Amino acid sequence: MKTLTIKRLAIYLIVFFVSVLLIFGLTNFSQQMDTFLVEQANQVDNSKNLLSENLKVIHIEMQNTAGATEKVKQFRNKIINFLATISNEYDKGNKVEGIVLDISFSEESVELPRLKAILKELKDKGVKVYAAYNINEKETIEANDHNHALEIYNEYLEGSGEAYNYGSGRYHTKVYTTNGGLVTYEPEMFLKSVFGDTVIIESLVKKVAHGLSKNKELLKEKTNREGYVIPLGSDQEIKSVTYDFITDTTSNSGRFESNTGNGKPLEIDDNILVVGDIINDKIRDGTPGPYVVTWALNDLLNLNQGGKQPLEGNFIRVGQALFFAFLTVLIFAFLFQYLKRMQTQPKALGLLSFVIGLLFLSLFGVLVLSFNTVIPIGLTVIAMAIAAALSWRFANKYLSTGVAEGSEKYDVFISYSHGNSDWVLKNVYEPLKGLRKQNGDKLNIFFDKDDIGVGEAFTAKYMWAIVDSRFFVPVMSEEYYGKNHCKNEMDLAYKRSVEKKITILPIAFTYDCVPEIYSHINFSDVSVNGEFINGISQELLK
Repeated sequence: MKTLTIKRLAIYLIVFFVSVLLIFGLTNFSQQMDTFLVEQANQVDNSKNLLSENLKVIHIEMQNTAGATEKVKQFRNKIINFLATISNEYDKGNKVEGIVLDISFSEESVELPRLKAILKELKDKGVKVYAAYNINEKETIEANDHNHALEIYNEYLEGSGEAYNYGSGRYHTKVYTTNGGLVTYEPEMFLKSVFGDTVIIESLVKKVAHGLSKNKELLKEKTNREGYVIPLGSDQEIKSVTYDFITDTTSNSGRFESNTGNGKPLEIDDNILVVGDIINDKIRDGTPGPYVVTWALNDLLNLNQGGKQPLEGNFIRVGQALFFAFLTVLIFAFLFQYLKRMQTQPKALGLLSFVIGLLFLSLFGVLVLSFNTVIPIGLTVIAMAIAAALSWRFANKYLSTGVAEGSEKYDVFISYSHGNSDWVLKNVYEPLKGLRKQNGDKLNIFFDKDDIGVGEAFTAKYMWAIVDSRFFVPVMSEEYYGKNHCKNEMDLAYKRSVEKKITILPIAFTYDCVPEIYSHINFSDVSVNGEFINGISQELLK
């Protein structure tokens, strides 16, 4: 029996792991649940001002002209004029804190000397200028470099001087969006060189934050994580700090106009300017790329507000799923042990254990959320549901063996062949139905003619009813033990009687009707004792 139980448990464990792996591997349902929870945890109140006051967005549009070279030329001229304007403002005492160009520079040589000159001018003045580095992850660092204006990244941008290492001037702006208004990005990306070395490309927003933050210790602690989640604030708020740069071809400079037309002048002094094309540079959900960079910078620079980060890592996800699946099984076992009246309702117990497990998971999630971290729930909920279902299934087997304690819901279970139903109804059921206990209550009798309806799970219900009964009264006729349901009832009741969990009071039409394997049990022979029901009644009322 012990070996059989261990074997059965092993089968259930195998089914559990295979089911979890199949559902997790073949669907993205669990990932969707995780993403949804992170989105909900990061819902922002758009009525509040969430954006740091020293962040401004500068829109410089790349015109869709016919020729590619002309297109690059016009756009670079605008960038050069913008940088020249900032340089002029610096000379007037309006010193910008930093410039973040959400723009990458291609190897196209047009206007490149002028661009280098203005970048060098700003660098000599101490103005920090950062720029994006457009990455193709499938190519080597050399192939990526070949598509960029290398001298710009190696000599003129903030952090330049150590090619291929931290501070090389190469910073990525790879971002990923969700439908729920979140943006995620990686703090670091890795490229291979032709020599097999790994080259680290930092995130642009992380590099800028570390370069411009006034609280670098807190920032270092905050950015020590695998990835980032940024909740996007309202479009209205970020548009209110967006300015169009209008070039002046006669003076090689330009002016700034509010994108919303509110007439509010741009403040450059001690501000961080995020520069890009908000019309043509958009990520897949339609959010302008420069806006994403701005909100990401806001997340890192505004340390008291940041996004709530997902608790990531496969070990964490799998470990959490296994823990709460095991907890669900323990809850089921506890309920099964102590809620005896529900032992014969394993489906309800399975559902209840799952719900209680979810409650514990929710409490754990709230606790972890207090540390601005969101737990992954997808795989865990799937594992808990499978654990609850398998517990229910195991309980069915457990009940069918008669090992369960039972709730003593019924005083007596009458087992008989339906070919003898009229006789049983008149001579057994009706007399017992008229009995009264010492407190005046009627006997609670399980009589399948009344208790099992059309379409019900017959086998499960009568076995569970036996488990929940104090006495078992089999009416043995010639056909009784030849009927499958009667045989199953008698066998189950006998197992329980051996464990002293039920008392059997057999009735036989004749001695020959008693199955040979149960001939050792004392029974009332109807053909000999016409007052058999009195003896049974006395036993029931003791």
